[in-house]
Amino acid sequence: MEGMEAGACECDFDGDPVNVWNVRERKARKEHECDECLRTIQPGEKYIYSSFLFDGGWNSSKRCVQCNQISKDYCCGLLGAGEVWAHVWDHLGVCLRTGRTR
Repeated sequence: MEGMEAGACECDFDGDPVNVWNVRERKARKEHECDECLRTIQPGEKYIYSSFLFDGGWNSSKRCVQCNQISKDYCCGLLGAGEVWAHVWDHLGVCLRTGRTR
C-alpha cells in the first residue's frame, strides 16, 4: 500500500484504554465474520479473537489474519473492533471491504 510505511501511523490515540485485554489466535470451527473486512472466516481457518473489558462491560471481536496484520503494520495496533477499515481508508485510500481505491 502506498502513502505510508509499515508502522508509520499518523493517528493519535485519544481513546480510553481498556481495563482488561485478551488476544488469541483461534482456528474456526464454524463460519465467522471478520469485524473489519466483513469477509467470512471459514471453518479450519485461523483468526484473531479479542475479548476486552471496557467501560464496565465485556466485548469481543474477530479479525481475519490479514486484517489483524494490517492493524499491526499500519494502524498502531491500537484500534478497536471495526475501526481498522475506516482508518486504512482515511490514511491509505484503500477500502478493505471492497478493494476500491481513491
